[in-house]
Amino acid sequence: MLPCFTFLQSTKSLKPLVEIGVEVGYSTKHLLLAAKALDSKLYSVDILDRSNIANKLPRELKDRWIFINSDSVKAGENWKGEKIGLLFVDGNHDYKGVLADLKAWYPHVKANGIIAMHDCHYDSDVMKAVTDFFKGRNVEIFVIGGVLGMAIVRKLET
Repeated sequence: MLPCFTFLQSTKSLKPLVEIGVEVGYSTKHLLLAAKALDSKLYSVDILDRSNIANKLPRELKDRWIFINSDSVKAGENWKGEKIGLLFVDGNHDYKGVLADLKAWYPHVKANGIIAMHDCHYDSDVMKAVTDFFKGRNVEIFVIGGVLGMAIVRKLET
């Protein structure tokens, strides 16, 4: 299991979990393990129909997964669920797309919630959007370098 998801399992306030961008379901499976440890659900959003991933999941994880086949920005703008504890963003990777996802979903993240941004390597569009969007906001940001990179953002209480 990825170390960051192991850490997230130990943080009980990070529920529910929302994933933006599913692709083949690699992160989905790890997030579902965290959801199980938290006794929570994982809502996964993708513009392409990725519902077939459920066929590859064990029952105890499948029951925790809710797939939303939608544009991520529209899904965020229409979110009616409870405040989000963990938002994992690995969807659109161009600057405008990342900003649009953050604008649509950030208001739904609870105080002390986590936004995990995948592919935040140096000088990427994702990293530029993260830097610009969170500038001046009451957050803590920790960037894990590397080829793909990850930015972990904690939304502080306001």
